[in-house]
Amino acid sequence: MDNSDDYRLIELRKKLLEIWELNLKSKGVKYPQGTAQELELLCLYDHIGNAINHDQISEWIREHGGDYKRQARHLAAKGWHISSGKSTFKRGMYDKSLKSNEYKLVSVLEVNPIEREEKQYDILTGKRYDSTLEEMHQLWEKNLAGHQMKFFTKRAKLGPIALVALYHNLGKPVTQEELGKWYDAHSCSYKGQARHLAAAGWHVVTGDSRGEHFDKNLGRNELMLISIEKPNPIWLTKLKVKRDLKASENSWGDRLELFKERGCAVCGRIKEKYDRGHLDNTKDSSINNIVPMCTSCNNWAGRNGLSFKMLDGTLVARPVLKSWVK
Repeated sequence: MDNSDDYRLIELRKKLLEIWELNLKSKGVKYPQGTAQELELLCLYDHIGNAINHDQISEWIREHGGDYKRQARHLAAKGWHISSGKSTFKRGMYDKSLKSNEYKLVSVLEVNPIEREEKQYDILTGKRYDSTLEEMHQLWEKNLAGHQMKFFTKRAKLGPIALVALYHNLGKPVTQEELGKWYDAHSCSYKGQARHLAAAGWHVVTGDSRGEHFDKNLGRNELMLISIEKPNPIWLTKLKVKRDLKASENSWGDRLELFKERGCAVCGRIKEKYDRGHLDNTKDSSINNIVPMCTSCNNWAGRNGLSFKMLDGTLVARPVLKSWVK
C-alpha cells in the first residue's frame, strides 16, 4: 500500500466517523472497534450504494493492509443499513436483486430498519429496573438460594445489569451489542460480564461453540436465559461432584465408593484394587491428597515425579505440567 492509499484510507475513516457521529451514534448504531471489521465497513462505504462480493471485499482489504474475516454480516447487528442477496440474511435487508455472495451498504444516514424494528429492546432503568431486580431476588430466594447460588448487589463487579437484561427477555436471545446498550443506559462499561453468569449457576446458554454452555440454535454473539426456577445443569453437576469429593474425605473407603464408576482418577480404567495415588507428590497421604489410581498410572506418576490436579467439577485427575521456560 503506497502513501496515497494510506492517506485515502485515513480520509475515508475520518469522513465516515463524522457522518456516524452526526447521524447514527445517537440512534444506537455502534462503530466497529476491531480493525478487521472496521476495514470491512470502510470497504462497503467506499462502494456505498453498489453491490460488492466477498472476493472484491477481500481484495480491497488486502490492498489496504488487512485480512478479510468475513464479518461484514455482523455490521447489520450493530445497526448499519446493509443489504445482502443471501436469503438467510436475517440481520439486515434481503435484496433479491443482489447475488448471494454480495453485500451493499444502502445508507449511512439511516439505521438498519431490521435492527430498529425487530431488535429494539425495552431497556429498563430507574424504578422499573429496581423493581425487576427485586422480583429476581425474590425468585432467586425461592428457587436458587438453596443450591448455594449467590445473588448480586446493584454495584457488584459482575453486574446484575446483564442478568436483568436477560431476564427481561427470558427465553429470547440477546446479543452482546444489545447488552452493551443496557450498560450504556446505566452509564456503565460493558466488558462481557454476561459470559460469567453461567459459571455462577444461572441457566444461561450461548451460541459461542467454544463454551461448554453452547446452544447451536443461537448466533455466536447471542446469549439467552433459559429459566430462573432451576440452576444451570452443568454448574449443578459440578457442584455435586465438589460436594461428593469433600464428603469422601472421611475415609479411603468413601473415596473408593465415589470413584466406583469413574475408576482410576487418571486413565479411567476399572480395576479390582487401586493404589493410593498422590495429587501433590510433595505432600503426605492425608485423605484430601489421595485418589484411586491404577498401579500403572501410580508407577508412571512416581517415576516422573508428577503431581495432579482435579479438573473442575469432575473426577478426572490431570498431570500438572511444569514449564521449562525460565
